[in-house]
Amino acid sequence: MGLADGQARAKRMIDKIKSLAYELGFDLCGICEAVPPPYFDSFYVWIQKGLHGSMDYLAREPRRRTNAQLLLPGARSIVCIGASYWMYDMLYRESLTPPNSGLVARYARFEDYHNVLGEKLQTFSEKLRELDPGFETTKWYVDTGPILERAYGMQAGLGFIGKNTSLISPKLGPWIFLGEIITTVQLPTDTPMQVSCGKCTACIEACPTKAIINPYAIDARKCISYLTIEHRGPIPADFHDKIGHRIFGCDECIKACPWNHNNRPGKLMPSFYKSELTWIPLEQILQMTLSTFTRVFGKTPLAYAGLRRLQRNACIVAGNIGTAELLPILQSLSCSNNPILAMHAKQAIARIHERESKT
Repeated sequence: MGLADGQARAKRMIDKIKSLAYELGFDLCGICEAVPPPYFDSFYVWIQKGLHGSMDYLAREPRRRTNAQLLLPGARSIVCIGASYWMYDMLYRESLTPPNSGLVARYARFEDYHNVLGEKLQTFSEKLRELDPGFETTKWYVDTGPILERAYGMQAGLGFIGKNTSLISPKLGPWIFLGEIITTVQLPTDTPMQVSCGKCTACIEACPTKAIINPYAIDARKCISYLTIEHRGPIPADFHDKIGHRIFGCDECIKACPWNHNNRPGKLMPSFYKSELTWIPLEQILQMTLSTFTRVFGKTPLAYAGLRRLQRNACIVAGNIGTAELLPILQSLSCSNNPILAMHAKQAIARIHERESKT
């Protein structure tokens, strides 16, 4: 087989792979080599400085995150996919601001994307094996393993890395879920986009806690998403006002991105959208039992934080914007045998009393 024939066969293979991805509902698909991405040194320095906070899983064997050979022996290519989770009514629903309620980050207003994309990637892997026996050995991830997804996504041409460290798609905007399939098959690769943030610093200026300490560097210990989702201990009082009404996560740096002008919904995620999760009544969270929490939020990203962390966050939001109607519930929680929850409930009570005394 001549060079031209080999190139034509490779192109047909790539066309089939990407067609499969789009048929399964993914909005973006690109391919890169299974070699260390260019951001490994920055990641390692970030870990060495302790900027990952208490996310110890990031510090465990950091070189595995850039060496696909340690994830799948013989790895040669990575098929990267993206799915937009932008919805047209998000801005409207956020503007409603119901009283005594907490705001949920946009990515968590869906059925858990790990499961949604994971099922599709499993099917994708199976269809790739039908396409070519060489795909018999694959491994896929959706934010579930030691792999630098955004860096590989950038290498595969899905988008570029913004100064807030998120992957931004010029085609779809910055609201993107990512996943990847590692394979031992050698595939032609896509070209990384020659696009960047330029001089724009909108995300840095928008961060409520100034967690973006330098372009492309976040101090997780200051990040509201980290504090309300990942952090297990008490949240320092210095951050309470800045958390505002956010009960789970924070989208401010992404909302500020000028590439939002290209936002559009994807094909896959709209059917899993739960608009009722935009705002959650604080009373509901503060009084919730574990069984109710599991039933209501068990299939959503909110399950990751767990009931106690979500109640801790609700106490902070109650202290920021809550009314006296919440005081009886908070009084009950102030006697909790969970010392972190009890402390935050007492702080919320004091702040509500202080606010009420001024009206």
